[in-house]
Amino acid sequence: MTTDYRYRRFRDGDAASINGLYEEITGRRRTVSQFEWQWLKAPGGIAEIWLIEAMVANREPKLIGHHGIMPIRFTNGKDDLLFGKTENTMVLPDYRSRILYPRFEKRFAAEYEGRFDALFSTTGPREAIRQRRALGYRFSATWTRARFPTSKAAIARLLFGAVLHRVFGFRARAAEAGRVADNVIKVARAGTPRSLRALSDDEAAKDDFFAVFWPRYRSRYGLTPRRDREDLNWRFWSNPYSRHITLVSDGTADDMGYVIIKRSKTARRSVLIEDIVPGDPDESGFARLLESALSWMRENGIAWADFSTTTDSGVAANLAGAMSPRNIYNHRLLSRFRKDSIAQMPRKITANGRAAGLDTVGWYVTPMLSEGRSD
Repeated sequence: MTTDYRYRRFRDGDAASINGLYEEITGRRRTVSQFEWQWLKAPGGIAEIWLIEAMVANREPKLIGHHGIMPIRFTNGKDDLLFGKTENTMVLPDYRSRILYPRFEKRFAAEYEGRFDALFSTTGPREAIRQRRALGYRFSATWTRARFPTSKAAIARLLFGAVLHRVFGFRARAAEAGRVADNVIKVARAGTPRSLRALSDDEAAKDDFFAVFWPRYRSRYGLTPRRDREDLNWRFWSNPYSRHITLVSDGTADDMGYVIIKRSKTARRSVLIEDIVPGDPDESGFARLLESALSWMRENGIAWADFSTTTDSGVAANLAGAMSPRNIYNHRLLSRFRKDSIAQMPRKITANGRAAGLDTVGWYVTPMLSEGRSD
């Protein structure tokens, strides 16, 4: 029986079949409303959703592939930009050897690239990275991770559990953990933490702080995701997958900022910092906001916080200077034994972006660019 293949754009009514393909390939389920939140309701507009179907004679078309580009609003100082994030690019295993997928994506891209200033993937498996390279994406940055203990006890626990048991006897490792904790905690508690307001998702979505924060401070940042109220509400506060805590520093004009966190599903007393944005993105601005958030966490029973950004961050010097002393992964004992896998972040500047003088380096990105699922 002969099989032909065709492609087309998303149409109303396709969500259920796309979710079925998604579950068959990933093993993860999502509802139609979860699909609509991600793909149809972003502030940047309806996503680019392209479908590949197998056309078997005398049978209904079978959905075998999906390519998606999520529109993510960015800013570059005062300029508004629209970037496209590749997401859920997938083909059923039985068809991967029957079709030449890159040819399809090139056709899709010819239709949608004119809409965007840049395209990117947050990361991906080796096969997807190889495909991005073939399609003209550049690999200008890798992800780097940080872990911030909130107390002396947390530092000792992390060092003890991760490294010292491999090196020292019982008595020596306990003493070494205490000594290292004493040294590191002096850095972690340096300065005077500012007082933060903790908001639920419903409270944050209505708080006046976010009506003025990004319009006031965006000019101090280079290429970075847009953080108007609509963007944060879509990505965090109306997210159907997870709940967040938003920590706000009202402060003075140069002392404003916010941190958005969510509880970890793998460690009961830890959180993920999804976004951290001081009004003034210099070293002291990042350091004081981070320190204030860690102080709040410590008072609320949280032992440590994880965070990630990329090595090329547009605020890299300021961010690194603020966070490095507090990042336990930088400690010499952990650095000897802990090896991060290299996670690439492929990027491509479109013709629109080249005309605007954009580059693939110097972006400030945080976990707010992830898919937003909690599983």
